[in-house]
Amino acid sequence: MLFLCFTCRSDGAKVLYITFFYKHFTPTGLFFKKLKCYNNSLELCAFVTSWQDIYKMDIGIFGGSFNPIHIGHLIVAEEVFQQRGLSKVIFMPTGISPHKESSDLIDSFHRYQMVKSAINDNEHFEVSDLEIKRSGKSYTIDTIRILRELYGEEHNLYLIMGTDMINEISTWKDINTLSGMCHFIVVNRSPIPANGISKSPSLECGLRGIKVFSDEKIAESERLKVTIPTIGISSTEIRDRLRSGRSIRYLVPQSVEDYIKANNLYVIN
Repeated sequence: MLFLCFTCRSDGAKVLYITFFYKHFTPTGLFFKKLKCYNNSLELCAFVTSWQDIYKMDIGIFGGSFNPIHIGHLIVAEEVFQQRGLSKVIFMPTGISPHKESSDLIDSFHRYQMVKSAINDNEHFEVSDLEIKRSGKSYTIDTIRILRELYGEEHNLYLIMGTDMINEISTWKDINTLSGMCHFIVVNRSPIPANGISKSPSLECGLRGIKVFSDEKIAESERLKVTIPTIGISSTEIRDRLRSGRSIRYLVPQSVEDYIKANNLYVIN
């Protein structure tokens, strides 16, 4: 959003100050910055023409319970960020999922803090408490609507999801509307065969059965697909190891392991 302001300098010359409000989803909310001042309309036109392209962002939304976050999550986010040239990735710890119920789910405060510590050294990663602050079940469509309000229509939103979610995506709330509000980046965890050549199955085959997706949307999702080697780490395994007193070293960032120990998480009392 641009904010134009004319002012007069001490010498009487009129100067147009251009300020834009950059809708940035952080705990502090909105911030603004004075970009530049222009003395004539030609410079202003040139700026406005290039501004939309310069400040158009491709934002990845990586949702999950992160119970706890582990190295596999970070590898996925980094690969998607790099392969798809995203501006940033927002980690979105889920509140109450409408699709999964787990008695093992610890308090959202701890899950948020673990994600925050895990991504602290990556300037391209952020964490949002949008879903965990919201009461009731967390629906993706509600999250995307809020992000659209925060960022505006000029930026692209990319929902990062695993191939295991394809079978249930047709049951998501307002999936027709959702498919028009964001793009889908499906991460395919493809095993590496003995010959070292990894072949990923066609995403298109899986999406053909989802009638809510148009042919264009299916083709786009196939094009945006990211394939990575299978990472044999799961949050379930990490919780089991903690309960049995086994090490989780190298499975989670050191900061996450320290947080788990300091707060006595995932142990049987």
